[in-house]
Amino acid sequence: METLTETKFFFLLSGQITVTTSPEKTALDTAYKEFVHLVVDKCMGPATRIPVYFTLNYTRIELAQLQKEKFATGAEKK
Repeated sequence: METLTETKFFFLLSGQITVTTSPEKTALDTAYKEFVHLVVDKCMGPATRIPVYFTLNYTRIELAQLQKEKFATGAEKK
């Protein structure tokens, strides 16, 4: 289930890795595109032991938690 949350995209959002060689926006854009391709592959691929619904829902929950953490720390201001 954690397949999608163990991607460069998630690591960049959570601050687990930082960008050192390219501008942050470009690195995040690239990581996002890779993430989207992985999501499509998961959805279109063969059935696995864990249905894709559960993987997608788990990923949604983790994204919501990251968002809450960013708001709580004041990292995200609109």
